[in-house]
Amino acid sequence: MQCVFTILEPGKEARDLAVRAGMTFGRGPDNDCILSDNTVGAQHFRVSELTGELTVDDLGSTNSTKFEGGRILGTGQRQPLKQGLVFWAGETRIVVKELEQPVATSGQDVQTPEEPPETTDEDETIRASGGVPAGGNSGGRDVGEPVATFREPEVAPSPPVPPPVNEGGPVKNQPGPATPTEEGTKDFDLNAARIEKALRKLRPRLVVASAGMQKIVDISSPEFSIGRAETADLTLNHPHLSGTHAKLHFDGDKFFLEDFESRNRSYVDGSVLDPKEKREVCPEARLTFGSIETLLVMDGQDSSYAKQKRAAKILLKEKKISRAEWRDARRHAEDERRHVGEILLRDCRLEVTDWVDAEQRAGESRRTPAQLLVWIVVSILAVAIVLWTTRFLWS
Repeated sequence: MQCVFTILEPGKEARDLAVRAGMTFGRGPDNDCILSDNTVGAQHFRVSELTGELTVDDLGSTNSTKFEGGRILGTGQRQPLKQGLVFWAGETRIVVKELEQPVATSGQDVQTPEEPPETTDEDETIRASGGVPAGGNSGGRDVGEPVATFREPEVAPSPPVPPPVNEGGPVKNQPGPATPTEEGTKDFDLNAARIEKALRKLRPRLVVASAGMQKIVDISSPEFSIGRAETADLTLNHPHLSGTHAKLHFDGDKFFLEDFESRNRSYVDGSVLDPKEKREVCPEARLTFGSIETLLVMDGQDSSYAKQKRAAKILLKEKKISRAEWRDARRHAEDERRHVGEILLRDCRLEVTDWVDAEQRAGESRRTPAQLLVWIVVSILAVAIVLWTTRFLWS
C-alpha cells in the first residue's frame, strides 16, 4: 500500500514523495527520507501499515509529531492517514496528497485482471465436432460408445480487482464498515473540538514584562511553544532562551508547562522544572524562561476585581504606579475585556514579580468569613465592656 506526501520544509520548495509502509523520516542519514529541518528529530516518525491502513508512528521525537486539529503524538502512538490530512514534523509541514486502498500484499505491485485462459486444442476439437470426439459419427453412434461431453475448463481464481481509478486523479476509497482505527479517529476529532472550544472560552494569554519587553500574547493553540527561534509561537529574542525553550500544553481542562531541555531552565512560581518534565500550572502562575518573567492569565480565573484593586492600592502606596496609570488601567481593562494586572504590566514600568507579590499580599490582607465573625464578636464585647465600665464609674 502506498501514498504520496507533499513535504514543505522551512525555506524550501514543496516536493512530492511516494511513500510506502516501513519508511522512516528524520534528520539522520539512515532514514528513507532525510529532512534538513533542524527541528526534526534524528529519526522522527515511521509510516506503518495496520489492519489495511497506513499510519504515522512517532519514534520519540523531541518536537513531537503534530496534526491539524491539535493532536500530538507521544512516543509509540500512531495516527491513521487519510487523504488531505495535514501534520507537522517539527516545523516541516506534510500533506497526504494521495492515498490508495490496499489491493495487494505489502511489497507487491497491484495486479490487473488477467485474460481468460486460452483454450486447448482438445477443447477446440470438441467444440468443432459439436460435442463428439474427433473422428466420431455426429449422426449416430454404436451402443456403449463413450459419449464426448463438453467439460468446462478449470478457471484459476480471479485476482483481486483494483478499485476504480479516475484518470489523472487519486484512487477513490471504497466505502466499507468502520474499522476500530476509524472509530478512534472520530473520537480524536471530537476531543480536539472540545479542547478548541474550551480554549476559546478561557482566552488564555501570556503577559511578558521583563528585560525591557512588555506585551500580551494570546495562547491560540493547545500546544504553545516559547523560545528564541522564529518558528516558536512566542518568540522572545533574548540570549538566555533556547531555540525551543519550553511548551505549554492544554488538555481541555488544565495547562501544563514542559521544559524542552533548555540551557537556562524553566520555572513555575520560582520552582525549577527538570528537563522534559510536565508540571500543571494554574491561572496567575508566574512562568520564568531563563531570566524572562511572564504571567499566565485567562478569563474566569480566581482573581477577582476586588483583589486586583487591593493589589493596585498596595502598588500605589509603594509608589510603583501612579494614580493616573491606575485610572487608565481600569479603563483599558474594561474596554479590552482584560484583567487590570495585565494592563498595568503592559503599559507601566512594572515587573511581573511586583504584581505577583502585591496580589499575594492583597489575598492575605482580605479577611475570611470566620475572621470577620471573630472581629465582629470582639468589637461587640469591647463596646459592652466600655459601656459597663462607664456606667459603673458614674454610679
